[in-house]
Amino acid sequence: MKRNFGMILSLAFIGTAFSAFATAALVYLAGMITYPVSLLEAFTYGALIAATDPVSVLATLSSISVDRNLYICVFGESALNDAVSVILFRLAQSFAHPDFHFSTSTFLATTFLAIGVFFGSMVLGYFLGMVLSKLLKHAKLNHEPHVEVIMMFVFAYLSYIISEWLHLSGIVAILFCGMSTTHYASHNFSDEAGNLAKGFLRVLASLSETMIFVYLGLGLAAFGNGETIYNWGFIALSIVSILIARCHVFIIATIANVFRSKQKRMPMNQQGFLWYCGLRGGICFVMALQLTENDNYRPEYTKVILGTTLMTVFTTIIFFGAWTVSLLDILKLKLTEEQVRQADAKVEETIGTLTNNPTIVSFIKSFDKKYTKHTLLMTGT
Repeated sequence: MKRNFGMILSLAFIGTAFSAFATAALVYLAGMITYPVSLLEAFTYGALIAATDPVSVLATLSSISVDRNLYICVFGESALNDAVSVILFRLAQSFAHPDFHFSTSTFLATTFLAIGVFFGSMVLGYFLGMVLSKLLKHAKLNHEPHVEVIMMFVFAYLSYIISEWLHLSGIVAILFCGMSTTHYASHNFSDEAGNLAKGFLRVLASLSETMIFVYLGLGLAAFGNGETIYNWGFIALSIVSILIARCHVFIIATIANVFRSKQKRMPMNQQGFLWYCGLRGGICFVMALQLTENDNYRPEYTKVILGTTLMTVFTTIIFFGAWTVSLLDILKLKLTEEQVRQADAKVEETIGTLTNNPTIVSFIKSFDKKYTKHTLLMTGT
């Protein structure tokens, strides 16, 4: 994970911001031909359409043997990307408020506020996960596995509710609450509770993904009576724009490779597949729906954006999702059984190296093991 940590953060933060601004610039300039929009309207759309959701790609990768680092990069970027996109979308909406008067000071203040919202949500979510771990340590509910699982869901929901009440980001808070729960609280679960939680979460995740796709499908029919405007020129522009903006993957990977040894560099075929994984999904659609309820934007604009988002999501899911397996073959990314064994051996070797490497990351891991886990985890875990 350490090997890809910088790459994931760069893709999620720098990459998402680049994608949002690049899409906004392309939509604003080329939109003069298809559907003219203001700079603020272009940025709002760029922010909401920057959210990637490669559900179908991840499902395919989990069932096929591919390089573990590639899977980690795809999953890690998608996990953080949505949170960054939501923050940018809220930032754009704050600029559209009638009381907002643009100046350098107000722009910087609003931007730093958005950054503060992200880190505040992150700290809140991670802290609640640690609190859950502490409670499970002392409650000793080993004979009540259903209560342990219920507590996990209660704290996850609490992180969302409290963050929204504090005008933070619920999606960021619940994401980091999940990370903290996995890192700490899960070790305090009984074996039965752990298996129950994993099984239930798989079912819930599958059900949620299915409902999102059903809702998207119904959206095509439900929003066809004046609620949605399909400007086909603008839709085509949107799809081309997000594909161009997604090229930040090659820029970030190239820069990252400069600081890596030859053996650890990301090859071009993996970079190409990572670029391909920029599918759009439910998060974009939900933000587009929220935009239709915002009176600070033109009604016609919000209807065009809703229609454009719907068609962009469907196009990327249907065409990109359907070709995932074929692209893995074309790019020769599938691993043989021998390559899988070699990859596992390299991972074990890397873990051993990191354990003895006196870096900042190793210091943090050592501190976490000696003090934080000692405080939050049961004895013997």
